[in-house]
Amino acid sequence: MSEEVLKALMQFFAIINKQSDGEVKFDIKFVEQFLRSHVSQQYVDEYLEIYQKRAKKKKSKNEETVSRTSVTDSVRVLAICKKINRTLDREKKIIVLVRLLEFLKSAGLVNNNALEILYTATDVFKISLEDYEASKQLILEDDPSKIDSELLCAIKSKDDDFEGKTKEINVSSLDGHVRVANIGGLNSFFLYYVGRDDIYLNGLPVTPFQIYVLKSGSIIKFSNKTQLYYSQIADVILGTSEINNLTFSVDKIDYHFPNGKQGLHQIDFNVKGGNLVAFMGASGAGKSTLLTTLTGLNKPSSGRVSINGIDVHDDHGELEGVIGFIPQDDLLLGDLTVFENLFYSAKLCFADLNKSELEKKVNKTLKSLGLYEVRDIKVGSPLVKRISGGQRKRLNIALELIREPSILFVDEPTSGLSSGDSERIMHLLKEQ
Repeated sequence: MSEEVLKALMQFFAIINKQSDGEVKFDIKFVEQFLRSHVSQQYVDEYLEIYQKRAKKKKSKNEETVSRTSVTDSVRVLAICKKINRTLDREKKIIVLVRLLEFLKSAGLVNNNALEILYTATDVFKISLEDYEASKQLILEDDPSKIDSELLCAIKSKDDDFEGKTKEINVSSLDGHVRVANIGGLNSFFLYYVGRDDIYLNGLPVTPFQIYVLKSGSIIKFSNKTQLYYSQIADVILGTSEINNLTFSVDKIDYHFPNGKQGLHQIDFNVKGGNLVAFMGASGAGKSTLLTTLTGLNKPSSGRVSINGIDVHDDHGELEGVIGFIPQDDLLLGDLTVFENLFYSAKLCFADLNKSELEKKVNKTLKSLGLYEVRDIKVGSPLVKRISGGQRKRLNIALELIREPSILFVDEPTSGLSSGDSERIMHLLKEQ
């Protein structure tokens, strides 16, 4: 979280706390806990001082003084909002709003004065009323039956009831529910958990009644071993979960090597788009032979491989760009950086894009595969390593993935990797 956002939040927290009119004694430990989860310990005291300076209430002898203080704070709110409007982009303004609502709920400060301040901020930030109401339902609403928004998705067991507009994903034996909101049409969602089960976001435990950002590539794991991927949730929230019309068909294929030895025998299956399929077997069982036959590199001795009825081997011209293939051995140039490897590969694929467009596409791919932080490091060789084995494998995947093929074949994606890297690679492929 940026310095500007944190400073603005500290000032907002202080002003909202003053609206309690003495009804609630706010525990400063909440602010400390919030800061510790967003900045290193050395900066906690610095931001805490900003909060404390603003949070001091002036002692008043009559109601008139209290009223004037409230007016002063209102003017201050407008000033802060206008400053945020000039310095922060739309995504960060929405984050400020959501964090303020989280603050209200956690501190027990949900009252009309505080909500008026938030409504003022929403108006100045030009956040739509629909987004504001969805944010309130995401965090402030205690009764699930009153949550009714097209921008929200409830991950729940079948027993919990939500209103008609709220989208649902059922997870068996879940004590409580997870609310996910698409506020402002951002590329990431906001997650809020109400329950007692142990659930994990990207391997880290989720604390109930706290806001988390669900970014592309994220995985939610539940105590019953169920896993939900960002893409699955996005399909439901955005309404893009229609049946994929891509069908990969393998019709009783055989393959014989030039020496007459049979490599494949009567392989037969159909796969719909949107699925991850794994072929497993002992060394020499024919996995690579099957893979090269399915990609069109080897023609079967009999049978047919087709995509939506188009023969992969006889009509391959009609399927140009549809199939991607990542071989087991990497194709990286050791003297180039991670960024340069992907940039020059993209330049060969997209001759019509200028340098700026290519760089944007490359950076987007690096971010989606968790390689952006090592973009300027030379790749090195398998013997003289500069990046890890898992990062090399992800970069290999990126070389092909940047073309955005509809079907992607990967030959032994976890070979030679540690168990942790293997799991990350499989999660990454599943997400894609």
